[in-house]
Amino acid sequence: MKVCEVCEATFTRPYRLGAALWAARRYCSQACSIAARTSADRPCDVEGCANLARGAMTLCNMHRQRARKHGDPTHERWPDKLTRIMRSIRKGDCWEWTGSLFQGTGYAQVWADGTTRLGHRVVYELLVGPIPKGLELDHLCRVRSCVNPAHLEPVTHKVNMERGYAAVMLERRRSKS
Repeated sequence: MKVCEVCEATFTRPYRLGAALWAARRYCSQACSIAARTSADRPCDVEGCANLARGAMTLCNMHRQRARKHGDPTHERWPDKLTRIMRSIRKGDCWEWTGSLFQGTGYAQVWADGTTRLGHRVVYELLVGPIPKGLELDHLCRVRSCVNPAHLEPVTHKVNMERGYAAVMLERRRSKS
């Protein structure tokens, strides 16, 4: 004899139902089974997770998949942001980004803090500190995919434009004539 998880009615094992199926049974009827699956959404059981657990489940989809795959719903693929980012860097003089690049610009693209951000800014903030307000990072090496903090300098937008590719090309033209 069991108690239904939805209506709390007691029910017994039907004579045709095998022992394994009986052990897994949680509801007295198909109606209660459907009601449990379509009940109101509630927060995921994992602390700090804002996602919703659907139906009779106690974990959101992401944590349910982690629990199935790794046996632990809180399993993290990368223990911290820096470890994850450093795996996408080919080190040399320039730390060239081997991951995704912004289309058309060639700048490193990183998923951080719940949004897509410029990779050189994220690496600079992790290794050096916050970028001063009102300043942007200038690539001293002129390689847009470089995320080496030693090649980045916080400057005003005006200075960055004066040092930029167009300014370098203009200077070359002037020196040739």
